[in-house]
Amino acid sequence: FTRELHEGLQTFEEACGSDAFNRTVIVFTKCEGNRQIDLVEVQSWVQRAKKYVLIDARDDPASARRDVEEAVEELVQDPSPKWSNEVIEEATEFRQAMANNIAKLPATFQPPLLRLLGDLSRGRCTRKELQEAGEKQAAQARKEEEARKEEE
Repeated sequence: FTRELHEGLQTFEEACGSDAFNRTVIVFTKCEGNRQIDLVEVQSWVQRAKKYVLIDARDDPASARRDVEEAVEELVQDPSPKWSNEVIEEATEFRQAMANNIAKLPATFQPPLLRLLGDLSRGRCTRKELQEAGEKQAAQARKEEEARKEEE
């Protein structure tokens, strides 16, 4: 389980909402005949998914295809409410609102927040972390502005 995979799943969750995992099958490939997986590292992600499948498409492609198709069919047959694009729209609006708020700050305060905004898109930080950093930078900018006005 790599950092990149963790970041990818984090990105998926940030973009689609944690509820999307109720309609998600995680497929672990290249298991090379080992139908077990060390769930300690991936347990929190696997527990969120509706189902996970371990496959080795190289050694047994027909079985791998069948396992994935069965998992998807089970997911499709689930009577729980269907997923909607509202979550993606809300995530897009959040990122746009944060970008607008960052643009209102003095230029010296923008770079670290712009990096975090990019990190959010890559799954390297959460909305909460970005919001907290934005609030901190905005408070510091206000403080510096007030100090500058007092000097005048």
